[in-house]
Amino acid sequence: MKRISITGGPCAGKTTAMGYVPEKLSDQGWATVCMPELATLFIKSGMSPIAISKMSRQKYLRFEELLLKGQILQERYYAKLLGLHDNKRQVLFMDRGCMDVRAYMTDEEFNLILHRNNLNVVDLRDKRYDAVFHLSSVADGRPELYTRENNKARIETVEQALKSDARTKECWLGHPHLRVVDNSTLFEGKMKRLLKEVQRSLGVPVMLEIERKYLLQEHFSIQNIPVPYQRISIEQAYLKKEGERPRQRIRCRGQNDYCVYYLTEKTPSTGLPQVVRPSSPQVGFAREEKEKRIRGKTYYELMKDIDPQRELIKKERICFLWKNQYFELDLFLGPKWLKGMMLLEIELTEENDKVEIPNWLGKIKEVTDNPRYENSSLSKEPPQ
Repeated sequence: MKRISITGGPCAGKTTAMGYVPEKLSDQGWATVCMPELATLFIKSGMSPIAISKMSRQKYLRFEELLLKGQILQERYYAKLLGLHDNKRQVLFMDRGCMDVRAYMTDEEFNLILHRNNLNVVDLRDKRYDAVFHLSSVADGRPELYTRENNKARIETVEQALKSDARTKECWLGHPHLRVVDNSTLFEGKMKRLLKEVQRSLGVPVMLEIERKYLLQEHFSIQNIPVPYQRISIEQAYLKKEGERPRQRIRCRGQNDYCVYYLTEKTPSTGLPQVVRPSSPQVGFAREEKEKRIRGKTYYELMKDIDPQRELIKKERICFLWKNQYFELDLFLGPKWLKGMMLLEIELTEENDKVEIPNWLGKIKEVTDNPRYENSSLSKEPPQ
């Protein structure tokens, strides 16, 4: 079962998306169930978060805490409903997710709620959802289309919608598969782009990784990043290669001492451009990717079978959004020949997607087509 959260700002098209995408996937043979937005159900039932906040801040935070706990319970029961299907290709769509409540309180208040309920960010953000898609509010780019008429629970002005949209995006920073679907096309095109992103995350017809990679050539301090970001710790190793089996990688991805573990194998995708050429600078490196989550116990058992010719890679990953593009900046901590090196990566939906590199990163060099900058190669020897 795949679990996908569709989130976004006010008047972003989530309601339409929750009908359009599942219908298209059902036509392709998937069993789908859509979980409604719990906050809207609360508000339509007569509970007003604004009215509660005027009573007291503590009561408002209690409302948000109950919303979070209700979200967790509702996801559990909707997953059980979907599990009744005989079809093994199952997708649970959620209108928003657990991390959305973070947008309506301070970090200190959110952390207090987590502590009180024995929860943590890695479990709520990374383990619960296979992919997260943020639909930008039309207030961002097409404010003339913004309306409150089609949703009684929507109370924000255009200015408030912009702030809510930005806060919601920031809440999901750090998720390994976060994508932003903006308003660069008309609404029909927006839905089609969302569908394509969802299909890619499900491996329809095959899971592809299309990425571009850049080497920072000047010293850069993480503290100089001018936009919100999340710091993720990553440890990864490569297993011994057996026969014709693709090389496999195991990864521990953590934050604040909480971790999630993955087993991944990647193979070049046939029929797609494999390298970047100077005459075609927008083409990314395309590979088939198969990734599955594993237990921590399995991860440490597999560590006994790592390739002795390759070192363990350790790095800090900085996740941030720039012009609705989700970038990952890796600061390498080990092995010793990589210490201090910084690589910027972005995954694309299409090979010809335009990439706008943040100008504040300084001088960079594209190394997408250089196999020596693949992590599997870096684990063996320094790039030349």
